Amino acid sequence: EARMRVCGISLFSAGNIFADGEVLHYENQEKYIKAVIADGKLAGAIVIGSSKDANIISRVFTGTEALEVIYKLW
Repeated sequence: EARMRVCGISLFSAGNIFADGEVLHYENQEKYIKAVIADGKLAGAIVIGSSKDANIISRVFTGTEALEVIYKLW
């Protein structure tokens, strides 16, 4: 897991976003989210512009949040 703030923009990356699996993608003027679900688990994710969504995805990686919560981000 990596977190950064570049020019005031939140950036989060974890896992393998190139894994084979279901790709979830969301983008608007404020944020960009890409998550890959493989074998019933979160394989990788990138979040740009939303530390709130990054925190949720981080909790999914650590197992303190259910995978299904990711589908609610869209």
